[in-house]
Parts: sequence; structure tokens; C-alpha cells
Amino acid sequence: MGASVGGLAAIAALGEPDVARRVAGLILVDVVPESDPDRVRAWLSEAGLRDQRTDLVDDSLAAGPELHATAVAAQVPILLVRGETSSLTDAEVDRFLAGRPVSVARVPDAGHLVARDAPEELARIISEQAGIWLAT
Repeated sequence: MGASVGGLAAIAALGEPDVARRVAGLILVDVVPESDPDRVRAWLSEAGLRDQRTDLVDDSLAAGPELHATAVAAQVPILLVRGETSSLTDAEVDRFLAGRPVSVARVPDAGHLVARDAPEELARIISEQAGIWLAT
């Protein structure tokens, strides 16, 4: 599981065969592998975060196509959890969904920081989905 930039790291980990063999599924929280770089930078600016960790942001955005290919090729189920007022655009999500089957769960009254905005609902979703995946 990974949220935001952590979700990108989780996708990258699936590119490692040793890791991928031990994964039952991937939960991405309010992140897709290939977001629009200009939109992300604008959102970071609005949040007052534009000048923090620019190297990480630039590296993550540049890796988008590779991360997208890794996610599409992954042989594990994926659940995308989106905050209702998420900064993700429908176009970004649709591009991700077009590449492979992905389940989507929406969390009401939550933005990009789903764990902060709706921790109980996120925990319920994770627990339920992990239970299903681990049972198989």
C-alpha cells in the first residue's frame, strides 16, 4: 500500500521480481502512476509545498511512464482509493484504468490526504480488501 508519493514507491517496488512474487495486491491511495506534471506542480504551489523536496517531485514525475508500465504489467490486483475532493483528475484516473483492470473506492469528505481526512474509512477499506486478497 502507498499513499501519494509512497504509492509511486510501491509501484516501483512491483518492478522488482522478488517483491512482486510476495505481493497479494496493491492499494494506491489518491495517486496514479502518471499524473500531469504541470497540475501536480500547481497543486504543490497552492499547498505551499512547491519548494520542498523538488528533487523527489521531479524524479517521481519523470518516472510516470515507467511506473505506469510497471503497474499495467503487474500480476496483482490493484485498488485505487480516491478522496471525494481529490486533486486527481478524472482524466488521469481514466488513463490509468484504461491500461488494466483496477478497482476504485471513493472516500466521502476526503481530499488528497485520505488518511488524515477519513482515517477510519481508509482503515476499513484496507482491512476489507486485504482480507479478500489474503483469503485467496
